[in-house]
Amino acid sequence: ETSMQRVASLQGAKLNLSALREDSRNEFINLLEESEGRKCLVLDKALGGIMNQVIPDGPKFLKDQGVAYFKELSNEFTSTFKDKNGNTNFPDNVIYIVRPSLPLMKIIASNIKEGKNDGFPSDFMYKIYFVPAQTLLCQKLLQDEGVLPQTYLYDYPLDLIPLDTDLISLEMEDMGALLGGHSGPIWASDGGSAITTVANSLVKLQAIYGTVPNVKSFGTNSAAALKLSMRKRKEDFNSNDPAMRSANASPEIDTLVLLDRSVDIVSPLITPLTYEGLIDEFINISNGFIKVDAEILGEEVVEKGPRMIAVPLNSSDSLYSAIRNLSVEQLGPYLQEKAKGIRESYSNFRGNKDQSILEIH
Repeated sequence: ETSMQRVASLQGAKLNLSALREDSRNEFINLLEESEGRKCLVLDKALGGIMNQVIPDGPKFLKDQGVAYFKELSNEFTSTFKDKNGNTNFPDNVIYIVRPSLPLMKIIASNIKEGKNDGFPSDFMYKIYFVPAQTLLCQKLLQDEGVLPQTYLYDYPLDLIPLDTDLISLEMEDMGALLGGHSGPIWASDGGSAITTVANSLVKLQAIYGTVPNVKSFGTNSAAALKLSMRKRKEDFNSNDPAMRSANASPEIDTLVLLDRSVDIVSPLITPLTYEGLIDEFINISNGFIKVDAEILGEEVVEKGPRMIAVPLNSSDSLYSAIRNLSVEQLGPYLQEKAKGIRESYSNFRGNKDQSILEIH
C-alpha cells in the first residue's frame, strides 16, 4: 500500500488553520525531543491518517528527529531491530502512540515481554502516549500483564486536525458510540473522557483564535462539554498575559454552535446525492483520503493482488473543489462542458502553431 502524501494546503481558509497544524506539529516535536538518542516510533494503525495530516513530510521529518525505526503496532517487535546478518541493534527509546484500547494494550504488553526475553535491558522503560488521553482500564490491564512498572504513561491530546479549508475534525470515530444511548452527560469511563476531549479542544480553539463571544449548545453532552471548557478557561486565565488579553479583545470566530448527535439522528440515515457525499458513501473518505486500486489510476502493478493507493481529496485540487458539492444531476453536464472547453482550447492550439507562448496563455 502506497500513499500520495498531499494534504490540503489550507490556503484561502477563512481562519488561519495552518496555526492549528503547526501547533500539533510542535507538540509532536516536543514529544520526540523529550527522548534523547535513537528512537523506535510505534504507531497505532488507526492514527496513521491523522499523523499524515500533522507531518505530511513524514519519513524525512522523523529521520531529522532521530527516529531510527518506524513501524505500525503489531505482535512482531524485536525482529524490527535485526539487520540482514541477524545482528540486533536496539534503540535507546521505544515510543508508542496509540488510542486507549484494551486490545492494543495486550499487544504492547506482548512487545515488552518479547523485548525482555530477546535482550532488552531489564531496566528498559517504554513510553506510551495515549491519544487523546489514558484511561484507568488501560492502566489496569498493563498492571495485570505485569508490565506497568516498565512503562511511562502520557496523554497526547492530538485534536482539532484541519483536513481542509472548511473542515476541522477530532477524528474520533467512536465518539457517537461513547456518548450515544444515554439520557444524561457521561462523566465516568470513556464517555467522560470523550466530553473532556471536546472541552479541551474548545479551550485550545479559543486560545489560538480568541474567546468566541457567542456560543450555543444543543443537547445534554454539548452543554456539559461547554460548561467544562468554560471552567477550564477560567482556571487557566491570566489577566497579566498580554497575548491572552489581545486574543480576547479581537476574536477571529464570532459564533460557535455545539450540536449533539442525538439532536439530529435522521441526517446520517439519508443517502447523500452530492459527488463528495457519494464517494464517502461507497468508497469511504478517511482523514481526507480515499484508497483505490493502483490499476484505476493507470499505474503498473507488478505484485499479485490489488495494490491500494491513498488519493487525497481536498480543495487544493481545483477541479475537485469545483465539483465536490455538485449534485449527481449537475455533475454530468458540468464535466461535459469542461471537456468541451478543453477540446476547443486544444483545437485552437493546433490551428495556431505560429502563436507565441504569451499568446497561447
